This record gives sequence, C-alpha cells and structure tokens, in this order.
Amino acid sequence: MSYEVFVNERLKSKSYIHKNEAKKDILNALRAFGDLHPDEDIYVHTDGSRRDLICLKGTIPVNYKGSTYNIPIQIWLLSSHPFNAPLVFVRPTANMLIKPNKHVDNSGKVYMPYLSEWRAQKSDTYSMINMLCMIFAEFCPVYSKPAGQRAPPQQPRPSGYPPGYPAPSGGGGPPGYPTHNAGMPQPNYPMQRPPAYQPANLPSYTPYPSTSTPYPATSGYPQQQQQHHTTTQAPARPPPPATRQESVIKDEHLRLSLLSTAEDKLKRRVKEVFQMGQDELQILETKKSDLSKGNQTLQDMVRRMTDEKGNLDSNVTILEEKNRDLENMLEKLEKDSENMNIDEAVITIAPLYNQILKLFAEENAIEDTMYYLSDALRRGVIESEIFLKTVRDLSRKQFMLRATLQKARATAGLSGNLLGH
Repeated sequence: MSYEVFVNERLKSKSYIHKNEAKKDILNALRAFGDLHPDEDIYVHTDGSRRDLICLKGTIPVNYKGSTYNIPIQIWLLSSHPFNAPLVFVRPTANMLIKPNKHVDNSGKVYMPYLSEWRAQKSDTYSMINMLCMIFAEFCPVYSKPAGQRAPPQQPRPSGYPPGYPAPSGGGGPPGYPTHNAGMPQPNYPMQRPPAYQPANLPSYTPYPSTSTPYPATSGYPQQQQQHHTTTQAPARPPPPATRQESVIKDEHLRLSLLSTAEDKLKRRVKEVFQMGQDELQILETKKSDLSKGNQTLQDMVRRMTDEKGNLDSNVTILEEKNRDLENMLEKLEKDSENMNIDEAVITIAPLYNQILKLFAEENAIEDTMYYLSDALRRGVIESEIFLKTVRDLSRKQFMLRATLQKARATAGLSGNLLGH
C-alpha cells in the first residue's frame, strides 16, 4: 500500500517546516519497512503543550537469538523533521511487558547514539530504524507477560547510559509521552491466544524470566522458552484434554505465524533481488550506450585517419617525383658547369623581364664604377678633374637607366622601388 497521498495531506495540514524533505524521508522508511504505517495523533510535551504530529506505527523485524520477532514501536516526527531527531517509543501489546535496559526506559522511550547525535542532511529515519533493529537484536526491549501477573511497579532508571544520552525523568516516565495508545498496529492473524502449555512437573507460572527472556511475540510471535542456563527437562506427563486442545490451537497459530513471516520475508527478498536486477540492468544499459557512442567515435577517427593517410601517401609520391627531377637537374648542371655561359645562366620567362634584368645589372655596374673612382681619387691615382668628368657622364647614364627600369617595372606590374632611391 502506498501512503504517499496520506503523507502529502498530513504534511500540508500540519505545521511541518521542511515538507519536501520530510516527505522523502518518511516514504523511504515506509518503503523499506512494510509493517509500519503513518498516522496522526496528539503528542504532549513536558511543558504541557500539545502538538498534532505524524506518527509511524507498527512493527519492525528483529532477529534475536536466531528467531525473528516483530517489535511494536511508535516514531513521532517533530515539526522540524528531518532536521531534528524523532521521538521513538516501544509500545508493547497487552501480552507483553517492557524490559528496561540502557537503551529503553520503563516507559518504553528509546535512547541511542544515533538519536542523540542526529545530524541534519546526514541522518534519516530509515537508517535510524536499521540501527534500532541492530540494538534490539542485542538488547530485546520486551518479553512475554506471565499468565496472571500484574504490571510491575516502576523501577528506577536503568544505569549504564552512555555519555550524551538523555536520561529519563524521575518516576520512570519520559519527558514527553503520547496521549494514548490508539492506532497501534494489529497483527493479521487471530489475537486470542490460549494460555501457554506448561509441563505437569513444573510450577503453574509461565516459565519466562521476567528480566532476561525476550517476549516470544504475542499474537503470532515465535514461541520459545529461554532460560539463563541450559537445563534438562523431565519427561512431561500427557496434558489433560483441554490443555492438549489448547496446544493444538497454539501450534496452528504458530504455524500460520511462521508461514506469514516466511511469506513476508520471501516477498521482501524477491523485491530486493528484483530491484537489484533492475539497477544492474540500468547500469548495463548506460554502459552499453556509452560503449556504442565510443565505438562510433572510434570509427569516425579511423575513417579520418584513413583519409589522411591516403593524402599523405599521395603527397609523398609527388615529393619523391620532384626530388628525382631536382636530382637529375643538379646532376646535369654539374656536368655542364665548365661550358656554361654566365649570361645564359639566368633565363627569364618574358622579354620585358629580360630587359629589366639587364637594366638592373648595368645600373649596379655603374654604381660599382663610381665607388672605385671615389676610392682612386682618395688615394691620388686620378686627378679630380678627370674624376668629376667621368662621374658626371656615369651619373647621367645611371639616371637614364633608372628611369627606364622604373618604367619597365611599372609596365610589368612589379610593385616597390627596387633601387632603394
């Protein structure tokens, strides 16, 4: 059964501050522990104030000394839940009594480190209940009430609370308490139980120690007698007919209880295995999708690398051909170097370029001639009159060469001033 609608309505109608966080926390706990159900009730605080709170009621499975018992509890969720720890109580049925220990006081209030060290955003009800099951597996909080026994008087607070545990108040009652026990979960099998069978050679009281034996789950809990010491029972005399009939009824109830417990356990186990399979399948589907994407990426990379390899092979072939042509030309030039005409070493592609080359060479020759004439004048090899006349003629000729060269370059579409003047 899904309690989501119930929880949503109660959270909206109550003064809960963190509704979304509380809803998520409550539903997680209810999904994990199917015997718990949400309810609403009045809780009275120590100052007398009354609050309408959500309470998780029902039983939790506890494995105590090899047998599974359903322990009835109540979990009160405060208005600041889940940022503050809930209040947890053990609520025994009419056939049970509370067995106080360092984790449970006489009123049934639960004390444990997980509650006293509750941390917002890190602690949750599901983990708290799991911790509660482990603690109850070591310190069972209830035991079966012996037939005809009255409720024991309030005992002093059990000693041995670890540091940081809140101690119960005097008189055995907790600081705050529920106003009634209405709404306690009822088992799904007959509630009327005959008196437990007792061997004829034993006293008439119920053989459950009042402080050391966990209750064997009244109303369907596994029945077992436990003693502090192993004893050998004397052969029992056949019970009277009424007792034998009660024993048959008891065995039938026990069988139905065991079948119900086994069925619930198998259902939970099948659900867990199915959920694990679904989670693993989801993980495998995700990995499959990632691998498919990776495979497609690798195929694209291989295709690109194949194309690039083809282009590189083609370029290598072209370069090898060019290299062979250059080697042949170099070999030919080396053979014809002795008979080479220096004027034919440079061949232009057009007559205009050939004219530009000649004009440039002649202009540079005049430039060199004027340099050496200046050097000769400086050393006194020639007279100044001859130097000036020769330089004047060469300058006139150089000017004409430069003018013709500039015009030829402009006609050829060559940019820039090659002469640097």
